[in-house]
Amino acid sequence: MSGEEQPNTDIITLTRHVLSDQFSIGPAATGDLTLLLTAIQTTSKFIATNVRKARLINLVGLAGETNVQGEEQKKLDVLSNDIMVNSLRASGKCAVLVSEELEEAVIIEDRYKGKYCVVFDPLDGSSNIDAGVNIGTIFGIYHIAPGSKGTVSDVLRPGSQMVAAGYTM
Repeated sequence: MSGEEQPNTDIITLTRHVLSDQFSIGPAATGDLTLLLTAIQTTSKFIATNVRKARLINLVGLAGETNVQGEEQKKLDVLSNDIMVNSLRASGKCAVLVSEELEEAVIIEDRYKGKYCVVFDPLDGSSNIDAGVNIGTIFGIYHIAPGSKGTVSDVLRPGSQMVAAGYTM
């Protein structure tokens, strides 16, 4: 065993990475962003599971609607959007959700309201799913503006004011 390379047992997951950043910030970090990113991570895994088994559970094909971009929605788009909205609402960390799949922003009711606004495309690239092209979730996170209760204006700001943004594949 002396010359063999040992497997790495110090695994860095997204949760661990975010937690280590939270700890490095110190007492100013509340953990809210960590919980929100964990909700997005879990949502992404659930969406991926449904994409993998889409043909088995009849999620392939059009849903009969169009999104705000004028693109025909696929069943997977609608399902992914519902998963994302429900998960982010339940996290208790969001005030406003803006999805490419919805005409209007989702303003979170007071009992679940948090201090973040999330903009997202729950299943980017779904129109190319049959071609085997990468698909994923695009998201951006803003703090609600000082003094705001959470409105659409909180996300109508430059991307440089985002707290975080990402793409899960």
